[in-house]
Amino acid sequence: MPRTRRTVAAAAAVAFGLVAALAGCDAGPVDPTSSSPPSPAPPIFASDEEALAAAEAAYAAYAAADAAILADGGKGSDRIKEHVSATYEPTVLKAYAQIAEGGLVVRGEGSIEGARLIEANREVVQIYACLDVGGTVVLNAEGADVTPPERPLRTPMLLRFVPDEDRLLLDGSEKWDGDDFC
Repeated sequence: MPRTRRTVAAAAAVAFGLVAALAGCDAGPVDPTSSSPPSPAPPIFASDEEALAAAEAAYAAYAAADAAILADGGKGSDRIKEHVSATYEPTVLKAYAQIAEGGLVVRGEGSIEGARLIEANREVVQIYACLDVGGTVVLNAEGADVTPPERPLRTPMLLRFVPDEDRLLLDGSEKWDGDDFC
């Protein structure tokens, strides 16, 4: 069945949303003032700098696997499992399935910049960071660039990681709807 222009545009929007939010699957706005402070748990990192470095390294590993899967049009999505929590995995796999259904591929890799630690304890490490997708393009099945021209190249994000033995796994990613710190 031939794809209509509307279907391709919708699939391109899904692909952009995946790149911009799979770092981020957007779970909606975050209001840091609406939640009560987490109960303090003993830290697993010797310092805040060590926790931030671990989160940045975990995201870099995730981004590399994500880019490889997107370049393959969402195929082989099980490769992401070693980089995401079991809780976040279904969300990520659903997004890859949408990419595959749309016949899209994404070339390039998103990265984070300007990361700042929010919290680090035994249960979670959360950071703010700017997701940069300027080096990515979305291609349709014919190889034509269908990257939405209006997409923001840098998006403020809240990234959440959970400890797993001696590493961190991405557990969630949300677009920050507060003041744009990028």
